[in-house]
Amino acid sequence: MGVKLKSISAALTMLASTLVAVIAFAAPAHASCAGPFPTPGGPNKAGSAQTLGGTNPLRYEYYESCGILYMVSGGYTMDLYCSKVNSYGNVWWYGKLAGEIGWMYRGNLGSGANRSAATDC
Repeated sequence: MGVKLKSISAALTMLASTLVAVIAFAAPAHASCAGPFPTPGGPNKAGSAQTLGGTNPLRYEYYESCGILYMVSGGYTMDLYCSKVNSYGNVWWYGKLAGEIGWMYRGNLGSGANRSAATDC
């Protein structure tokens, strides 16, 4: 019976170590980019805007250093939910683009994104 308990104890220790490794691996690379994320108020709550030419990253949070969720070229429509000004004074829009929900820098969006801060997240 003692051998069986040692085997169970060793298996539990191994499982706990594996879970810690998986949780650590699943954490975002940038702690400041982990959210919390706003709850979308519905499609087109604040309107929509077209992405401009070039490549436009949809990000996990409203900083350039945050990971890229999705990349699109110009001409895609982003449904805008709300906006946020980051600590650098840059305006970012939170919304849905190509089926993904994330943050887009205002400079990558056309005139539909030139709204006042009344739609602040």
